[in-house]
Amino acid sequence: MDKHYQNLLLAFEEAEKARDEGTFPIGAIIVDADGSVAEWNNSRGYTDNHWNDELVNEIVQ
Repeated sequence: MDKHYQNLLLAFEEAEKARDEGTFPIGAIIVDADGSVAEWNNSRGYTDNHWNDELVNEIVQ
């Protein structure tokens, strides 16, 4: 299976988790330059897998 497709499915899974908990069905992932998933989250808010601001800024730059 294509890596991009796998990443898309991971984002969908996060969105489904949020939907099942009664929040907006939003799922997102951050993929580093090597194609590895660095962070993931959904609209539940902060969890054990919360967004790491330093990592996000490093990836975006």
